[in-house]
Order: sequence, then C-alpha cells, then structure tokens
Amino acid sequence: MSARARRGFTLLEMLLSLAILAGLMVAMSTFLFGIAGGWGEGGETRLFDQHRRALARQLREAAEAAASRPGGARWTIKEAEWSGMPDAPRLSWSAPDLGRLARWPGEPLPDVDLALDVDAQRGLVLGWRSRLETETEEGRWHEAVLSPFVKGISYAYVAADGRWEVSETPLEETPPRTGWRQPDHIRLRMEHGKAKGEIRLPLGGPREGATPP
Repeated sequence: MSARARRGFTLLEMLLSLAILAGLMVAMSTFLFGIAGGWGEGGETRLFDQHRRALARQLREAAEAAASRPGGARWTIKEAEWSGMPDAPRLSWSAPDLGRLARWPGEPLPDVDLALDVDAQRGLVLGWRSRLETETEEGRWHEAVLSPFVKGISYAYVAADGRWEVSETPLEETPPRTGWRQPDHIRLRMEHGKAKGEIRLPLGGPREGATPP
C-alpha cells in the first residue's frame, strides 16, 4: 500500500471532489427540470387538443341528432330571450330531450329549446329550457359551461357565386328584413395560454364549387 493511500485524502482534495460532485448534480437537475418543463407544456397542449376534439364531436352529434330525430329542428339563428343575458341572435334549436350536452338540475324534461352563447368570462355557454316547465319557471333558462376555452364565434355564409363571407355577428335577411340568414357553418375560436385552435361546425351543405375560407 502506498503512502498516499495510507494517509487518505487531504482537505483540499475532498473540497475539490465535493465541488465537482455539486456541479454534476446541478447540471443533472437543470437537465431533468428542462425535460419536465417541456413535457408539461406539451402535455397541456395535448390535453387542450383532446378537449377541442371532444367538444367538436359533442356539438356535431347534437346538431345531427336535432335534425334527424322526430320532434327536432335544424340549428338556426334566432333571437333568444335568455334570462340574465342580453337578448341577442344566437345559434338555437329544439330537440325532444337535452341529450348528453348537460344535466338537468332536477328531473329531466322533454321538448327542449336550446341556444349557444359565447361569454367573454365563462366561454361557450349552453342555455336550455323545456316547454313543459311550470308557470313559475317560465322564461327561466338553465345554463352550463361547455368549454371555458372558447373565446369567440363567427358565422360563415356562402353566396350564390360560391364566395364566402365571414362575420363576427349573424347577418340579417335582406330584403326584406324578416329574420336572420342561416350560416353554412360556424367557427368557434379557442385559446388556452399558448395553445390555440378552432372548431368548424357545418350547419348546411355548401353550394357546389364553394371552398370553405
């Protein structure tokens, strides 16, 4: 055994070894936290996309069911006298029941009128009421937030020449002003942090030669 091995490490050698070990630990921690941060951001984006796809599927199923079931009606634009919210033209429809869009606060009722609204604070809000509710509840809409990430809605119309017009508000019939034009599809703009997305919901078949904008 050498004399160096017998006397062990000097204080300076031990301090140098500890400094090297501490540097390696800091570098490893930085690397691991960097991976975790990237995974967290990517995971949040993936969850946002999953939510967007699930909402799109839910709305398409509701639109198709409303148009195909007995007692249902196609989605259209009309004035909705929504309790607690300003009267405005909203995407509205009727259906035999609420389906899977939301849950009744009490016993489910049939013959349901529904409407969608985008609220700046809450997101995409579903309002509904049954035509069979009692007189004391008449005019009262139930509400459910379908997505807090929906920040805006726009309406796309196709003209006879195949050109598209996109508006942030529904367009009126002209002439005469007897109601609201039926959009060919709507767009829901979604945001969550850096993640952005869009849902396009067809409401009518585009005319031949029309390409969505």
